[in-house]
This record gives sequence, structure tokens and C-alpha cells, in this order.
Amino acid sequence: MTGKRPESIGDIFDMNRQIREGLLAVISPVSEDAAARLPDGETWSIAGIVEHISIVDQGTAWICSKLLKKAQEDGTRSTGVLAVTDTFRQKTREMSGTRLEAPERVQPTGQVPLEDSIKKMAATAAVFDEVREGLESFELASHTFPHPYFGELTAPEWLLIAGGHELRHTKQIQERLIQA
Repeated sequence: MTGKRPESIGDIFDMNRQIREGLLAVISPVSEDAAARLPDGETWSIAGIVEHISIVDQGTAWICSKLLKKAQEDGTRSTGVLAVTDTFRQKTREMSGTRLEAPERVQPTGQVPLEDSIKKMAATAAVFDEVREGLESFELASHTFPHPYFGELTAPEWLLIAGGHELRHTKQIQERLIQA
């Protein structure tokens, strides 16, 4: 997603933080009016894209927290090996250029101001920070949660998907801004 293959939960968190900083840098100069404008032929505005990211981000935090709780109940401490399967890596390569239809539950309403979505993402980042130590400390390979396109994923795989998803939409927003 950013070129370097993460080797730890900490690496994923660092990578996702850099991706978030990139998104914020791209959208920071965008006015609310420009963010709410719906380009011809598009179904989501920039504000809608960011709202979608915030919804997915919040869901990912919930899933990772749930998977962490199961891992903590097992009590098995992490060996330090990142719980990312070869199947996941192959699937992400296969789908990297594919445009996917967002499931209904993560579709933006188009009614949320850009600033509100940014605040929601900041609140979700705090949730991720709260579970980070646990994600680094417990064995995560035994527990999965289904993704609509990628199948059963571990918590680290969900974290990777979240970063890749945000990066993909950041590039989409950049393209929109260039075309405007």
C-alpha cells in the first residue's frame, strides 16, 4: 500500500497514520462548499467520500476491538509474527485496481459536513490508540471477522485494509481536485 511491507502491528499503525496525514493534507484546503459539490457523473462528493471513510474506519475499530477481546480471552501472548495470510496478500494484489461497490451500511448519506467526518475519524483514531497495545500483545491469528469482498480477515488484515482503503480514496479525492 505504501511500498514497504509491514512487519508488526506498530508498522501498520505507523503506515496508517501517514496515510491519514496525507488525507488530511489533501482535504485541509477544501472548503465545505467545494467538498459538498457533486461532480457530473459522480454519486459521491468529496464530503461523501470522507464520510464513507469515517464510517468504514469506525466499523474497522469495532471489528478490531471485538477480535482483540477474543484474543485476550484466549490469553495467548503474541509471538511478534504478524497475522497476515498469504491468501490475504494475494487477494489484495488481485483486487488492487478493481472498483468495488460499497455495501449499503457504509454508504455515505451525503449530508455530513466534511468537518464532522474529520472529527469522527479523530475520535476513531483514539479508539485505535486504546487497543493498540493489546493488538501488539496478543496472538491475533486465531480470530477472524468476514469482509464482504476479502473473506475472513484477522485484526492486522483489517488494519491493512483500512489503510489501503483510505489511501485509495485519498488518491480519488486528489484526482477530483485536479479535475475541478
